[in-house]
Amino acid sequence: MHFLVNLALKARGSLNKPHDYGYIDKITMGEKIPKVVHQTYSSKNLPELVKKNIEKLKANNPDWQFRLYDDYDRKSYIAENYPKLLTLYHKINPEYGAARADFFRYLVIYKEGGVYLDIKSGADKRLTEIVRDSDKYLLSHWPRHYPKIMHGQHPGITNPIGELQQWHVISVSGHPFLKLVIENVCHNIQHYNPILHDYGSWGVFNLTGPIAYTEPIYPLIDKYPNRLENNHEDLGLIYVALETNNNLSGHHQVFEKPHYSKLEESITSQPLYILILFSLSKPLIKFIKKLKRVK
Repeated sequence: MHFLVNLALKARGSLNKPHDYGYIDKITMGEKIPKVVHQTYSSKNLPELVKKNIEKLKANNPDWQFRLYDDYDRKSYIAENYPKLLTLYHKINPEYGAARADFFRYLVIYKEGGVYLDIKSGADKRLTEIVRDSDKYLLSHWPRHYPKIMHGQHPGITNPIGELQQWHVISVSGHPFLKLVIENVCHNIQHYNPILHDYGSWGVFNLTGPIAYTEPIYPLIDKYPNRLENNHEDLGLIYVALETNNNLSGHHQVFEKPHYSKLEESITSQPLYILILFSLSKPLIKFIKKLKRVK
């Protein structure tokens, strides 16, 4: 039955064909990374551990601005700065808040520059120690001592080391990497099909997440200015800075909504006939997902 796995991987690979599709205009690249931290959550009513995490970041970085965007702020920001993309943003199923947050982080950092950090993440150094005056873009992989499943060596990743982490995006405004990432994600959203391109965690990785982020950047990594560190620990960043028992996935219990890995819905809105076919084909899709894990 491995031919089903190979067929499924080939179908999933029909996304992430990086190209300048013309969804957004080019912005002149900034000279320096601004001292601004961008973060997003569904509301301004933050879980207590998340609130403490942000307060700690602020206390350690008093010379940096902190901007928190909730669902309403994200929509307003896109409507004002990327009005042509608002339809694509709304096309993402709101249950997949992670996918909407992925899309937004690329947009806000491309326009504003600065540091994007996931709401659960932090730093064990001051940000002025992490971000050098000469930096234009910071990149990193996963540490090799992490479980292998975390290395991001997904089917569909051409980088042999694995995915480039995108829970942090640190850049000047207008960096060409982010323009290509945005172009790729927009194209993915337009062409996503839940039957072909998966759902849950793998679907998000492929549509808006680390695969969609890595594939446009990796082939051009030597063309545009950047600093690539071996891993986020070398940069001084912390993947999960919340006080949980498990620093890799224990943070899931902190948030009210189910983690996107548990979802079985289409990641984007679809015509009714696609949703019917998706529902009918789901047993086969689940069987193929099991075969992938075995493979």
